[in-house]
Amino acid sequence: MEWIYFTLAAMLLWTVVNIFDKYIISHELRDPMMVTTVFGFVIYLVFIIASFIFDGAQVLDTEVKLASMFAGVFYSVALWFYYYVMKREEVSKFVPILSLEPFIIMILAYFLFDA
Repeated sequence: MEWIYFTLAAMLLWTVVNIFDKYIISHELRDPMMVTTVFGFVIYLVFIIASFIFDGAQVLDTEVKLASMFAGVFYSVALWFYYYVMKREEVSKFVPILSLEPFIIMILAYFLFDA
């Protein structure tokens, strides 16, 4: 029964994050590229520091490191797109579309992995 409280708390926090994002992109930093740069830089910095703390950069193969860098680039593009649409649309119209992500991934996984 405890999982219900965790689920509701997670959804509440996700709602707060989306509202803060809308406020930041509408009032503080009005350029989606600037917001992506600021938040992306902080996220990448955290991962780089964690890599050195846990000595993870030395145990990874070169292919995994390259795949991680490409994933970071794709994440940055997705983050820019998120802030770009957040600037143009209302939160109540845009965020419910993001809730379809697990459903779309389930369909893609079914066809890609022949489940």
